[in-house]
Amino acid sequence: MPEAERLHRTKPELFLVMVAAARARGSTHRWMMGGDEVYGNTHAFTAALEDMGEVFLMDVARNLKVW
Repeated sequence: MPEAERLHRTKPELFLVMVAAARARGSTHRWMMGGDEVYGNTHAFTAALEDMGEVFLMDVARNLKVW
């Protein structure tokens, strides 16, 4: 791939692309994944999964504030 077309994406960003691609191909999975703190503490990631209607389970840091 030409260097000019390369994009840096974080693991959560890559995962969201893969989820969208799987759904576009007709995947009918019932739940997504269990993830560690890297994923669970990334609010934008978990919010995006919720917006996509996905069911998931994540670990979070013990000091993460939730509501």
